[in-house]
Amino acid sequence: MIPLQNAVKKFKLNTITPEATAAEALVKLVESDFIPLLVPRKDRTDAYGIVTKHDILCKVVAEGRDPRLVKVSEIMAKPLIIVNDLTMDLRWASRMMHRCGIAALAVLDKGEFYGFITDRCIIEEYFDELRREKLDKSGALLSC
Repeated sequence: MIPLQNAVKKFKLNTITPEATAAEALVKLVESDFIPLLVPRKDRTDAYGIVTKHDILCKVVAEGRDPRLVKVSEIMAKPLIIVNDLTMDLRWASRMMHRCGIAALAVLDKGEFYGFITDRCIIEEYFDELRREKLDKSGALLSC
Protein backbone atom coordinates (compact mmCIF):
# COMPACT_ATOMS: atom_id res chain seq x y z
CA MET A 1 0.00 0.00 0.00
CA ILE A 2 1.25 3.46 -0.91
CA PRO A 3 -0.58 6.23 0.96
CA LEU A 4 -1.87 9.17 -1.01
CA GLN A 5 0.17 11.54 1.14
CA ASN A 6 3.41 10.12 -0.33
CA ALA A 7 2.46 11.17 -3.85
CA VAL A 8 0.57 14.43 -3.38
CA LYS A 9 2.43 17.38 -4.79
CA LYS A 10 2.11 20.58 -2.84
CA PHE A 11 1.80 23.39 -5.32
CA LYS A 12 0.97 27.03 -5.32
CA LEU A 13 -2.71 27.06 -6.18
CA ASN A 14 -3.09 28.58 -9.65
CA THR A 15 -6.50 29.71 -10.84
CA ILE A 16 -8.11 30.65 -14.14
CA THR A 17 -11.54 32.03 -14.90
CA PRO A 18 -14.13 30.09 -16.90
CA GLU A 19 -14.17 32.95 -19.44
CA ALA A 20 -10.43 32.62 -20.16
CA THR A 21 -9.37 30.83 -23.33
CA ALA A 22 -7.77 27.43 -23.61
CA ALA A 23 -4.71 29.24 -25.00
CA GLU A 24 -4.43 31.25 -21.77
CA ALA A 25 -4.84 28.05 -19.76
CA LEU A 26 -2.14 26.36 -21.85
CA VAL A 27 0.30 29.19 -21.13
CA LYS A 28 -0.38 28.96 -17.38
CA LEU A 29 -0.05 25.17 -17.44
CA VAL A 30 3.29 25.26 -19.25
CA GLU A 31 4.65 28.04 -17.02
CA SER A 32 3.74 26.06 -13.89
CA ASP A 33 5.10 22.68 -15.09
CA PHE A 34 1.56 21.44 -15.79
CA ILE A 35 0.16 22.00 -12.31
CA PRO A 36 -3.65 21.84 -12.65
CA LEU A 37 -5.58 25.10 -12.68
CA LEU A 38 -8.47 25.66 -10.31
CA VAL A 39 -11.56 27.28 -11.79
CA PRO A 40 -13.28 29.23 -8.99
CA ARG A 41 -16.99 28.87 -8.45
CA LYS A 42 -19.36 31.69 -9.42
CA ASP A 43 -21.07 31.71 -6.03
CA ARG A 44 -21.59 29.53 -2.96
CA THR A 45 -24.05 27.26 -4.79
CA ASP A 46 -21.67 26.58 -7.69
CA ALA A 47 -18.97 23.89 -7.87
CA TYR A 48 -15.26 24.36 -8.47
CA GLY A 49 -13.75 23.20 -11.74
CA ILE A 50 -10.28 22.16 -12.84
CA VAL A 51 -8.25 22.34 -16.07
CA THR A 52 -5.37 19.96 -16.72
CA LYS A 53 -3.03 19.20 -19.60
CA HIS A 54 -5.32 16.21 -20.24
CA ASP A 55 -8.25 18.58 -20.90
CA ILE A 56 -6.19 20.65 -23.35
CA LEU A 57 -4.90 17.56 -25.12
CA CYS A 58 -8.19 15.68 -25.39
CA LYS A 59 -10.73 18.49 -25.78
CA VAL A 60 -8.76 20.99 -27.83
CA VAL A 61 -5.73 19.51 -29.60
CA ALA A 62 -7.20 16.09 -30.44
CA GLU A 63 -10.39 17.69 -31.76
CA GLY A 64 -8.47 20.19 -33.92
CA ARG A 65 -10.02 23.18 -32.14
CA ASP A 66 -8.38 26.61 -32.02
CA PRO A 67 -7.30 27.16 -28.38
CA ARG A 68 -7.75 30.91 -28.84
CA LEU A 69 -11.46 30.38 -29.49
CA VAL A 70 -12.23 27.72 -26.89
CA LYS A 71 -13.32 28.88 -23.43
CA VAL A 72 -12.11 27.20 -20.25
CA SER A 73 -15.76 26.62 -19.33
CA GLU A 74 -16.06 24.33 -22.38
CA ILE A 75 -13.16 22.05 -21.44
CA MET A 76 -12.84 22.09 -17.66
CA ALA A 77 -13.76 19.12 -15.50
CA LYS A 78 -16.55 20.10 -13.14
CA PRO A 79 -17.29 19.48 -10.35
CA LEU A 80 -13.79 19.25 -8.94
CA ILE A 81 -13.41 15.92 -7.16
CA ILE A 82 -11.87 16.32 -3.73
CA VAL A 83 -10.17 13.73 -1.54
CA ASN A 84 -9.67 14.38 2.16
CA ASP A 85 -8.05 11.18 3.38
CA LEU A 86 -4.26 11.40 3.14
CA THR A 87 -3.91 7.75 4.19
CA MET A 88 -5.96 6.47 1.23
CA ASP A 89 -4.11 3.93 -0.91
CA LEU A 90 -3.02 5.39 -4.25
CA ARG A 91 -4.84 2.56 -6.02
CA TRP A 92 -8.17 4.07 -4.95
CA ALA A 93 -7.21 7.53 -6.15
CA SER A 94 -6.10 6.02 -9.45
CA ARG A 95 -9.34 4.08 -9.82
CA MET A 96 -11.41 7.18 -9.05
CA MET A 97 -9.50 9.18 -11.66
CA HIS A 98 -9.93 6.41 -14.24
CA ARG A 99 -13.66 5.97 -13.62
CA CYS A 100 -14.29 9.71 -13.78
CA GLY A 101 -12.05 10.23 -16.82
CA ILE A 102 -9.95 12.86 -15.08
CA ALA A 103 -6.22 13.41 -14.59
CA ALA A 104 -6.15 15.14 -11.20
CA LEU A 105 -7.84 15.26 -7.81
CA ALA A 106 -7.68 18.05 -5.26
CA VAL A 107 -6.54 16.98 -1.81
CA LEU A 108 -7.66 18.68 1.39
CA ASP A 109 -6.18 18.24 4.84
CA LYS A 110 -8.27 19.42 7.78
CA GLY A 111 -10.43 21.44 5.39
CA GLU A 112 -7.51 23.31 3.81
CA PHE A 113 -6.11 22.86 0.31
CA TYR A 114 -3.15 20.49 0.58
CA GLY A 115 -2.24 19.86 -3.05
CA PHE A 116 -3.15 17.91 -6.15
CA ILE A 117 -2.74 14.26 -6.93
CA THR A 118 -2.20 13.82 -10.67
CA ASP A 119 -1.65 10.89 -12.96
CA ARG A 120 2.00 11.94 -13.12
CA CYS A 121 2.28 11.97 -9.29
CA ILE A 122 0.96 8.42 -9.11
CA ILE A 123 3.30 7.09 -11.79
CA GLU A 124 6.30 8.81 -10.18
CA GLU A 125 5.44 7.43 -6.74
CA TYR A 126 5.10 3.87 -8.10
CA PHE A 127 8.43 4.28 -9.88
CA ASP A 128 10.06 5.50 -6.66
CA GLU A 129 8.53 2.59 -4.73
CA LEU A 130 9.96 0.08 -7.24
CA ARG A 131 13.35 1.76 -6.97
CA ARG A 132 13.24 1.59 -3.15
CA GLU A 133 12.31 -2.10 -3.27
CA LYS A 134 15.21 -2.79 -5.62
CA LEU A 135 17.63 -1.03 -3.27
CA ASP A 136 16.22 -2.90 -0.25
CA LYS A 137 16.60 -6.28 -2.01
CA SER A 138 20.10 -5.57 -3.26
CA GLY A 139 21.36 -4.90 0.25
CA ALA A 140 23.56 -2.15 -1.13
CA LEU A 141 24.80 0.35 1.39
CA LEU A 142 24.26 3.97 0.59
CA SER A 143 26.39 6.77 1.91
CA CYS A 144 26.05 10.52 1.72
